[in-house]
Amino acid sequence: MAFLVETDVGFLRLKLYGPIAGADLFGMLGELSRLERELPHVPHRLIDLTEITASEVKAEEVREIAARRRASRFKNGFRSAIAAAKPAQLGYARMFQILNEHAEIEIQIFPTVEEAVAWLRAAKDPGAA
Repeated sequence: MAFLVETDVGFLRLKLYGPIAGADLFGMLGELSRLERELPHVPHRLIDLTEITASEVKAEEVREIAARRRASRFKNGFRSAIAAAKPAQLGYARMFQILNEHAEIEIQIFPTVEEAVAWLRAAKDPGAA
């Protein structure tokens, strides 16, 4: 398992690291879906791709994950910040962004984790009334 899902102040932090495969993405999606069902509101999230060292993820697996997200209905709208520093990481991030058009999700890609976190913290908390 080459991913970690944890809570941070005001958002979820999803981190992929080392060599990854499609199974890692599907595992992370399962954990994320569970949290979205259990939490009182869907929080913003940071998807950190900056420590991926190699990838065996196929384009059709990214398309399948994006299709599942597009079909999902959420309790509220939220932001999804993707940190991607290297060209291959950026390629996956852009593919996901393009394929995952959803009225409730605002996705932006950043070259650093710090810039992604700043964008998330600048947004209104989805759980605020």
